Amino acid sequence: MVRRTFGAVGAFAAVVALGGTATAGAVGGAELGPEGYRTLQLGQSEQQAVATGLLVDRQQPGDCVFYRLRSEEGQANPGSGVFIDPRLGVVMIGGTDRIRTPGGIGYGSTLAEVRATYPDLEPEGPTGFVHEADVPGHHANEYRFAFGPDDRVTDFGLEGPELGVCDSDGPDTEDVDPHDIDTDDLHDDD
Repeated sequence: MVRRTFGAVGAFAAVVALGGTATAGAVGGAELGPEGYRTLQLGQSEQQAVATGLLVDRQQPGDCVFYRLRSEEGQANPGSGVFIDPRLGVVMIGGTDRIRTPGGIGYGSTLAEVRATYPDLEPEGPTGFVHEADVPGHHANEYRFAFGPDDRVTDFGLEGPELGVCDSDGPDTEDVDPHDIDTDDLHDDD
């Protein structure tokens, strides 16, 4: 597993200590991995990614471009979304409460379930609540899982082999107080 610093792409996990435990399954086979989500693929240019129709709310806090998945794809945690490096294309795709990995892992999965599905799961960064695992059969790509205090997945994403400028940029979540976020919204099956 490639070791990376916990940069702002890890910002998707900046507020995951919320303890959300949504357990909604993948909708219509909505799987994240091994190389993308539906027609959105790691490595696509921004133009190709936008053409999928899955992205909304473009933000560019630095050189890295950030989008959210459209609401029909499910609810994501603040700071989670799709990160696009201008040179590398799509470098990370964040999950939602309606998306699962091909191994069936998603919001609400336990640490034990994730470890059984991805045995090379290892802690990443100084916080201890973020873990990474190689994508089976696609070892250049990794899953990143964030766990709440109850050891359940509160966020997850698929990363390519390089994050480029997105390793240091990302949506501004510094001013988000995790206590102000209603995690019950992540459980709705609207």
